[in-house]
Amino acid sequence: RFDPAALQSLTAGMANLTSLRWLDLGFKECPKLKSIHGLLETIVALTSLQSLTLRLSSSSQLRTLQDGLSILTTLQSLTLDLGYSSNVTTIDPITRALPGLLRLETLQLSLRCTGLRCLGDLGDSLAKLSALQRLDLDFQWTKVRAIDKLANGIAYLTCLQSLGLNFAMSNLASVDELSNNISHLGSLRNIRFDFSGSKVTKLDCLGESIAGVAVLQHLDFLAARTPVTGLEGTMVALTRPASLQRLVLDLRSTELVSLDGLAEGIGGLKLLCHLSLDLGATQAAGIGKLANNIGTCRDLEHLELILDETEVLSVEELGRSIATLFRLQHLACDFGKTRLAAVEPLAKAIARLERLRHLSLNLYATCITCIDGLARSMAGLVNLEYMELCLLDSAVSNVDALASGLAGCTSLKHLDLNLSGTVITNLDGFVG
Repeated sequence: RFDPAALQSLTAGMANLTSLRWLDLGFKECPKLKSIHGLLETIVALTSLQSLTLRLSSSSQLRTLQDGLSILTTLQSLTLDLGYSSNVTTIDPITRALPGLLRLETLQLSLRCTGLRCLGDLGDSLAKLSALQRLDLDFQWTKVRAIDKLANGIAYLTCLQSLGLNFAMSNLASVDELSNNISHLGSLRNIRFDFSGSKVTKLDCLGESIAGVAVLQHLDFLAARTPVTGLEGTMVALTRPASLQRLVLDLRSTELVSLDGLAEGIGGLKLLCHLSLDLGATQAAGIGKLANNIGTCRDLEHLELILDETEVLSVEELGRSIATLFRLQHLACDFGKTRLAAVEPLAKAIARLERLRHLSLNLYATCITCIDGLARSMAGLVNLEYMELCLLDSAVSNVDALASGLAGCTSLKHLDLNLSGTVITNLDGFVG
């Protein structure tokens, strides 16, 4: 934690670092001090800077930074965090300074939980950053409602390779303009969009635009707890880029009706290495087909399935699919609050995953009564380093069977067992 005296010393010392190329001042306590303005004035005099990371907490600090930011024409990377600053209601100081940073390749702005209501001329300023390759904007928990001008500006960033937009829990109501412009970004390899808890009602056009990004490798698309309808078509579109290596979809508590289209799309992603699906608290049909098609992604190394509060009754299809994923190193399955009655098929599959290093199973409040098979499957996982097993409020009565299985996990470094609410008769096997 900084005190005023220490900060003054830092400010004085930095004034002589005229050749400094990289500066990270993302600390949390310092921005609360009045003397931060002196530090900011010193920073903008460091005209050789190529990378700058700052955390600010007030509009006045932002204005101080603006006065000199445009002078730092050598900047290639800029990260500004104004998150949780309720008195920040405008980003005009940033948008005025950005056009002068013509060498900028990476720009990360966080205004999470601020008083921001509109984005002003941010889009116009971004359009002038022709060298930009990575753009991350975080407007979570803000009252931003429209992004038309922002989307128009992003369309000019033809060198952009990575785009992250976070509007979770915001007032955002439409992404139509973003849909119209995303297809112009032919170099995009990474996309991360988070609309969770927003007021967006339509995503199908955006899905079609993403489907046209031919070189896309990583896609994170989060739409949990949104009133979006017609998600089935959107999911088909999102799984169309054959170049996808990572796919993260969060559709928790949505109106998704069928998983058939998503299943078929995933079945065609032969390069997929990382798959994470959150379908929790949905009533979508077709989990069996989805499970079967996951097994065709033979290069999968990371698989995460969140199916809590769904109609999962059997894991036979999932077990057969997982048994074929010999490259799998990370497996996480959440069946909490389902009517799942047996985990044996999944246990047999796990036993075949010789490369597995991370295993997480949530069987919270399920109908499973016996885990002998699961215990046996662990015995052969000699590369397992992390294990998390939740049996909270389940019907399992033979928890002690786990002890013999865990004994075979000779590489285990982290073990997390939640046994609350289960019937434990003997824990002797866990001792020694």
